[in-house]
Amino acid sequence: MSLWTIPFTTAFLPALVCGLDAMFGERLEEALILLPSRRAVLALREALRPADGSTRLCPRIQPIGEVEEDALLLDPLSALDLPPAIDPVRRRLLLARLVRKVEEASGHTPNVDRSMRLAGDLARFLDELQTEEIEPGGLERLVPEDLAEHWQRTLAFLKILEQAWPDLLAAEGRVDPARRRRLLLEAQVRNWQEQPPAFPVIVAGVTGTIPAVARLMETVAALPEGHLVLQGFDSHAPAAATPTHPLAPLATLLERIGADPAEVRPWPGARAARPRELLARRIGEVLPDGDDLPAAAIQGLTIETWREPAAAAVSTALHLRQAMEEPDRTAALVTTDRNFARRVAIELSRYGIVVDDSAGTPLDQTPPGSLLLLAAHAAVEAFPPAALLALLKHPLTRGGSDQGRFRRMVRALERGVLRGPRPAGGLDGILAMLRDPDSRWSAPVAPEVLAEWFGGFAAAAAPLAELLSASEPAPPAEVLRRHLALVRWLTTDEDGSDAEFFAREAGAEIAQFLPRLEAALVDEDPMPPSAWPALLAVLMAEIPVRPRRPRHPRIAIRGRFEARLLDADRVVVAGLDEGAWPEDTDAGPWLNRAMRQTLGLPPVDAKIGVAGHDLLGQFAAEELVLVRSRRDPTGSPTTPSRFLVRLEAALRGPDLLAQAQAGPERAALVEQLDASHPATRRIERPRPQPRRSARPTEIWATEVETLLDDPYLFYVKKILGLRELEPVDAQAGAAERGNAVHHAMEAYVRAWPDLLPAAPLEELRTQGMAAFARFAHYPQVTALWWPRFLRAAEMVVQAEVARRCEGIQVLAERSGAWPVLLGERRVELKAKADRLERLPDGRVRIVDYKTGQIPSARDVAGLRRPQILIEGLIARNGRFGHLANCEVAELALWSLAGRGAFDTTLSDDLATCLDQLEENIVRLLAWFDDPANPFVAVAKAEVARRQDGYDHLSRVAEWTAEPERPAGTEDLP
Repeated sequence: MSLWTIPFTTAFLPALVCGLDAMFGERLEEALILLPSRRAVLALREALRPADGSTRLCPRIQPIGEVEEDALLLDPLSALDLPPAIDPVRRRLLLARLVRKVEEASGHTPNVDRSMRLAGDLARFLDELQTEEIEPGGLERLVPEDLAEHWQRTLAFLKILEQAWPDLLAAEGRVDPARRRRLLLEAQVRNWQEQPPAFPVIVAGVTGTIPAVARLMETVAALPEGHLVLQGFDSHAPAAATPTHPLAPLATLLERIGADPAEVRPWPGARAARPRELLARRIGEVLPDGDDLPAAAIQGLTIETWREPAAAAVSTALHLRQAMEEPDRTAALVTTDRNFARRVAIELSRYGIVVDDSAGTPLDQTPPGSLLLLAAHAAVEAFPPAALLALLKHPLTRGGSDQGRFRRMVRALERGVLRGPRPAGGLDGILAMLRDPDSRWSAPVAPEVLAEWFGGFAAAAAPLAELLSASEPAPPAEVLRRHLALVRWLTTDEDGSDAEFFAREAGAEIAQFLPRLEAALVDEDPMPPSAWPALLAVLMAEIPVRPRRPRHPRIAIRGRFEARLLDADRVVVAGLDEGAWPEDTDAGPWLNRAMRQTLGLPPVDAKIGVAGHDLLGQFAAEELVLVRSRRDPTGSPTTPSRFLVRLEAALRGPDLLAQAQAGPERAALVEQLDASHPATRRIERPRPQPRRSARPTEIWATEVETLLDDPYLFYVKKILGLRELEPVDAQAGAAERGNAVHHAMEAYVRAWPDLLPAAPLEELRTQGMAAFARFAHYPQVTALWWPRFLRAAEMVVQAEVARRCEGIQVLAERSGAWPVLLGERRVELKAKADRLERLPDGRVRIVDYKTGQIPSARDVAGLRRPQILIEGLIARNGRFGHLANCEVAELALWSLAGRGAFDTTLSDDLATCLDQLEENIVRLLAWFDDPANPFVAVAKAEVARRQDGYDHLSRVAEWTAEPERPAGTEDLP
């Protein structure tokens, strides 16, 4: 046999190319080279490219460690007589159907989401059985009567793989992918045994953990020009036969093919093992003895342990970035933690480096995949505001127009309708609001234009919403058809093309996934509508989207499998924790360790040896950085990988550990990278002083209270014109309740300004029902608001009956103004009175409705809450509509909260109170009309407003850290 090895500390593919050139010369172009992965194939093709820029004919290079059929067709003719493999999506759905039937037979309620996830576990278990060439019928050997009842139920469940699944596959005319891989490899073995190839065949870097692959390697080794090139095999390594040893996969391979370890020779052209090779051997030893390690063994090695993953990601990104300082140097991150890989990719973006994870991104996390899921979730939930906005704001949405116009429409919809309480009735409710907009419409697009645009979306979404909002099960094939119709409307641009949705790697995967899903759902049973998003998410999560080419020429992020045989000048291995590297050695959800051994499956501890072998494969890097964190992203403590523990133990003997560990300067660098710099000066209380022409000439009564409480807030709202946006899909609160009550009272008074109806309470209830109808879908309206309104209505009617007997005329919601001369400028003081009562003697009575806490007469008379007094001042000195310069008989506040006192009335000494208010108002307006006087933030602490959405503008948390008395506030009126 022709068996070779390349040391772990030697870059595998460059050494392989040197040996191939030395052994075969010009005949290399005739050779067939088999590697473990597609990534290794691409890297070898690049390594074969001549350095001088000339051309050469490359040999045929193929991967044999993957399941994809196109990677296994060593001889396409051998596949003609074999049944095709079943599509993975179809297989998942068929297995889920079997799971639900078993659940029904056992008396459990079937669940689509659970059955899909169990089907995934079953598929993986079935693949493992077929990879190890074990028939499901072998489950009978596990002697169920000797096991606990739980295991007996599990084995009874697994019998569907032996009884029902083969019949389903036969009806489909297909075989499982793992079985087809085995059949293809066996056919190739027979072909080469019967007709040995006349060209060199080289299998390089393959561990042969799959029995069919091992038989192919055995056949290659027996060929006249067959060669096996192993990575890092050392015949002198102790305990290599134990499953957890890093060289155990190679020892098992040699045993399978009947080779003597002494036959393994050094590969021609591979340089001698470096001192780090001594250190690599210690990783396989349970009690490593490193006293004989030279100092050169840690050259280029760094070990970093961080408190949390965030700091580890920052340091890792910094390592990769620092490698770019030298021309032509390459760097790579190797990790099994995809979330950590994404963290590092984001950290690299701060340096302007865009890099992809070669392990790929799940399809459901890509832009087209996320759009599919957003549409499904929104339709199932009847398009609530948050889900609707997430869908419409997706970067791939166009809606049949250019993206700029579409975005303007979505923003206008958000401003006009979706911020604040949720409209009732789903899409129809939104359309109703657009066709009958509120008087306070603030969106930058006219409501009729927005209604026409949104009507197109509603028409496209209605078929899917109708199907998914129903309580009855729906046919999945029909759901998919309507779902894709909505997505097509969303992604079509102004030219009628949806090419952007199917662009790039993720779009290409979606283009392949959707027809497969459509074919798989043809005969699927109806399912509950709520299960549709879960079904999509589970299926798309199993499909990785890998970049076609590296987005950065010198930096790569790789998974453990993708990193096999690949090299870089600087390699960062991250996530060296138990459960990640090596992965968990759990026996799985179906069998325990004893059952696996009885069935003939390999021990789960074999994963440890493969993980160790993959780790040693990274020791060829000139600079090797091993990174881990003491806690996981949830804050739970982690356990260091056994390989890292052994490495540190080996370095501790010769006192080399401290030299290999990162020093405190590294931690300081990472900490300083994101450290917030202290302010160079203390933030002072803001005191803006706009010019007089910018100061308002129109002030409302409610704004006077703001001016008294917080002048800076008045400045922000009135002069800067800033308004706090309501939350999306907000709960209906005090403001909405107040508006509804005011609308009911306004409609009641306008309908009956002079005489009351025959049934005044019933009339007021009718107006209240109309006003509250917009919020009827909120439970608090029925439970709290409506009973309180009914109690308040009874008190209002009692007061009305007494007042109408006086022969008054009632006016509702009238605006008034009083012009105040301030030198050469005139400032209008304005207000809107909820209710004006004109008495027979010509005097007026002013009533304001309050649905919150009603101010006391002391607060009103003391000018703490002067709104009602200002309305009286306007009635006396200005005009409310046709009522001008009227004598004020009474000011009243009615509580419509439906609890506590009903009213607060001011009538005694009212003229004196209004005279005092007039003097103070004129002083106040004159003071703030002077450009020398600032609008100080929270000028008077005793009347300070509670926290609101504007506090961050005044940076109140910074200047209130220490008590201070702002200069100049003593002069405020």
